[in-house]
Amino acid sequence: MTPGSLHPLAGDQPALRGPIATLARCRHWLRQRPLGRDIAIVLLVKIALLAVIKFAFFNRPAAERMHLPPNEVARALLSPQIAQQEGARHAQ
Repeated sequence: MTPGSLHPLAGDQPALRGPIATLARCRHWLRQRPLGRDIAIVLLVKIALLAVIKFAFFNRPAAERMHLPPNEVARALLSPQIAQQEGARHAQ
């Protein structure tokens, strides 16, 4: 058995090109590499789930009428005084 004979497109057959050859290579890959197949399937499922989550929850703001100027948001996030005051109120 020669290494070339293990390839599904090798042998006396003429070289296939186009979608049929791609399909034959995919079938061969799926049969010969189960770990790679499993990893690829898991990655595709994860990507699909992440896309669904992104479109379901993060596509647009929850409160569409609520808009804050970017400067005000930056000041609120970066100012240590506001965080300390809220913590003091919470403790009381």
